[in-house]
Amino acid sequence: MPQEPSFFALSRRKQGFESPWERHLPQIALYLQCFGIGGTFTPVGGGTCLRTREQCHREARARRGCSARPPSSSDAVAPDLAAAAHGILPLSAFLLTLGSFLTASLSAQEPGLGRPRLAMVFAWIALGVPLLATAAVALLGLNPVLRSGVILSVLAPPVGSAAALATTLGLRPRLALLTSIALTVASPALMPLLAMLLRADVSLDTGHLAWRLIAVVGSAALIAAMARRWRARLTAVLPDALAAAGVAVIGLVIVGLAVTDGVRAQIAVAPDTFAPFVTAAVGVNLAAGPAGTALFWPWGSWDAMTVGLVSGNRNVTLAWAAAGATLAPEGEAYIAACAIPILSLPLLLKTAFALRARGARASGSTAT
Repeated sequence: MPQEPSFFALSRRKQGFESPWERHLPQIALYLQCFGIGGTFTPVGGGTCLRTREQCHREARARRGCSARPPSSSDAVAPDLAAAAHGILPLSAFLLTLGSFLTASLSAQEPGLGRPRLAMVFAWIALGVPLLATAAVALLGLNPVLRSGVILSVLAPPVGSAAALATTLGLRPRLALLTSIALTVASPALMPLLAMLLRADVSLDTGHLAWRLIAVVGSAALIAAMARRWRARLTAVLPDALAAAGVAVIGLVIVGLAVTDGVRAQIAVAPDTFAPFVTAAVGVNLAAGPAGTALFWPWGSWDAMTVGLVSGNRNVTLAWAAAGATLAPEGEAYIAACAIPILSLPLLLKTAFALRARGARASGSTAT
């Protein structure tokens, strides 16, 4: 009898068939290579696993009584796109960070918050959100492993593309960049300490990530500074901050192509298992964002919404890389599911903002 695909075979993880990376989403495993964590699909105990994801998919369909369907043209195109995206995923982390630096450097001047207020923002994102998440999962009575995944996801710093996302939404890109970069640089020391204090039951090893984070951030900052210095010569390709945000969009497209393909396959294999993780990931993102916005609303709507943006969108792949093999499969599945709201919710917010602006213009024209 064929074995269960190991990503969701949580009760059978002791078997020799399981590979350290097979229980992860393959495309996110490749994304983590930019932090020096990669691997081949080698079964525990040696040997070579000859089963492909497509074979696992067909076997799962057979167990559910689904008949195999002939391959369509989309089946041929999607794997090709995913394979191309997988090959350049390590580049996406750099593009996301570079796009944020370029966007912030080309954006208009923003009113400064001042050091005391910045310290409050950092404290909220680094400590306030994890504390609220810890209290929420305790009240909801989540199982310990999923609880660890939720806490780990909010211990991560904001996403590297925070400034680019803020620009596309019309928010404060420089505030988003400062928050994202400061907490990312501090994450190797901050995340293990908070994980211990909040009893996340996950051992975080961030020492091996520190120099790679500094390399990504430093090189992106250097290139952005050079682009700003010679901005007159680059006007054709970088006319404004929105154009610079396109660099980060390229990184998001790379991640999105790979994540969409892998998530589609995992949902097809075990939708009942993966769906709760997606629901929890969306819920955490939607809860943290409005909470941050409401807390800082007295400072002004734009600053408050920027804080809300970076409160909910976290660099969960960095947290996953730090946890390594100490995170149980349920926690890994939740961390993987966090990629879905990170990729989709900013687009929904952009659409909502556009509809709101259109409605305001329509109301103004009617009044006149």
